[in-house]
Amino acid sequence: MVTATKLVIAVPPGPFKKIGGGLAKKIQRDEAFQSVMGFPAFKGAAVYPRAWWEDITDENKRLYPMERFLSNSDCLGWSLPHSGRGPSGEAVLHLAYKDGECGEKWGQILNSVPKSMIDLEIHRALEYKFNMMIPEPLDTIYQYWDEGAWYLQRPGTRVSMRQVEQWAKKPFPGKHIYMIGSSYHPFRANSEGALESANNALLEGWGIPNPSPSHEALAARSLSHVRGEKLKMIR
Repeated sequence: MVTATKLVIAVPPGPFKKIGGGLAKKIQRDEAFQSVMGFPAFKGAAVYPRAWWEDITDENKRLYPMERFLSNSDCLGWSLPHSGRGPSGEAVLHLAYKDGECGEKWGQILNSVPKSMIDLEIHRALEYKFNMMIPEPLDTIYQYWDEGAWYLQRPGTRVSMRQVEQWAKKPFPGKHIYMIGSSYHPFRANSEGALESANNALLEGWGIPNPSPSHEALAARSLSHVRGEKLKMIR
């Protein structure tokens, strides 16, 4: 038996529903916990010998770091290059991101065919998306979150995201239990939500002041950067 004076639970709602025990069941029955709904999603990424997307001469098609390229073709969704480079110039491209029906489709494919076949299909779809031949990647990785990659409030719930945040700070008055993660914070699908919820727990349980900017400040900072972000779209 493990005992603790304080307990921090850093498990999203989807996986947490699989946990048994009296405490877990009590949390699972709470209206605030039940108000949070997960959305499955698929993501793929690859490492290439070089940033070939920066070699494109047509300025309307060329991609720069963190510039998102959205396409509805072949269920690829977002493609996004990262800025870092390896020792020999290796570069990472966020190949695809899709939720909804397309995300579920990719999840089914991941569980039914070898990874090599997925590599071939993604490569074909990217060449169609960019309308050019592209080099083979050095490595690829794919992930499907069937229990929820990000979370929203369930339709018809009477509990708001702010109320979930307040509940997660201390689900049971008088008990030193804290729920952390972006799914328990208004900044969902965002690392800032996870950090802010952890800061809430530190303040509630240990009296440690919040060391990071408030969400209001973060929101203002994010809006100030929107003007500089590019977005390409094709059908």
